[in-house]
Amino acid sequence: MKQALRIGWKPQNYESRVASVRIRCLNSIRELRAHGFPVELYRDRHQKTYKSVVFSKAYNARDIELAERLKSRGTRIIFDLCDNHFLLSDERVDRLTRMFAIADCWVVSSQAMADVVRRKFDSTKPLWVIEDAVEEYLHGQLLDVRGRLQAHWQLRGLRGFLDSGANRKAVHLVWFGNHKASYGDSGLAHVRKLRPLLEKLHARRPLTLSVISNSRDVFNEVFRDWKIPVCYVAWSAHTFLTALKLHDVAVIPIDVNEFTEVKTNNRIALSLNQGLGVVADSIPSYQVFADCSFLDNWEQGLAAYMDHPQIIDEHVHCARQLIREQFSIPVIAARWRSLFDSV
Repeated sequence: MKQALRIGWKPQNYESRVASVRIRCLNSIRELRAHGFPVELYRDRHQKTYKSVVFSKAYNARDIELAERLKSRGTRIIFDLCDNHFLLSDERVDRLTRMFAIADCWVVSSQAMADVVRRKFDSTKPLWVIEDAVEEYLHGQLLDVRGRLQAHWQLRGLRGFLDSGANRKAVHLVWFGNHKASYGDSGLAHVRKLRPLLEKLHARRPLTLSVISNSRDVFNEVFRDWKIPVCYVAWSAHTFLTALKLHDVAVIPIDVNEFTEVKTNNRIALSLNQGLGVVADSIPSYQVFADCSFLDNWEQGLAAYMDHPQIIDEHVHCARQLIREQFSIPVIAARWRSLFDSV
């Protein structure tokens, strides 16, 4: 007889292009299933077989109704949150509060986010911190022929930009991410504050800046009249990691606020793991990589990478060891399994 399923996982949506869905849900499921652990994307027809169900950022009215129904049958409810949604509308916060009351356990993606939850809810309910696992592989959908062709055309354009004329000998910088979150102050506009410094350094030694994002219009607005060569590439799962590796240094400017300070270390960890140096503004989750990057030290950090490129290799070696030990997919999947076993 086929073994009954034990764990269902219900993300906010099923779009693999959404980083939180892919990193917090799909990748963990894939790793756990590879080791024989009975977990799957939630399916209504299997709901009677689930011992536990994870609601990952999923807390609309139907999700809450489903969670209540499952719990009434004895199913354990786990709620996973990786952004500070307590900054959203009162109606959204009310739904979060309802989900907290229903859930047997909460999971968050950073210690700073755990602190937010503890301030909101004076409760002894179990609260786990399970960080993002660093992605080492990323593949677009096989049937997305048009998207794959467009992505490779843009990748070819990026290679041409980086290898053309004076750019060939430049230090190649890159920023990547959503141009703006649907909530909170974050995104591409934060790069504006780097303009004076980058143009100053560019006068000493050529720099380029590539942006891998999801809005050419915002890119055109932010980078109008910059004095360093800039290039836009639309983010695509087909080519993102390949495009990232063409650069020397990732720049991660952050205006620290209640939304950004609880973010995970995903961007800094991913950049270092792909072989790039990193200069960034610091948030709590970045501190683990303080010895493998330059945090809050923009001018000296960029100048050091420009003048002594071997520092990049040193930082990457240091970071990859930390990632293997703390943020690799086997380690993070094992933490999820420990949670499932505990409930």
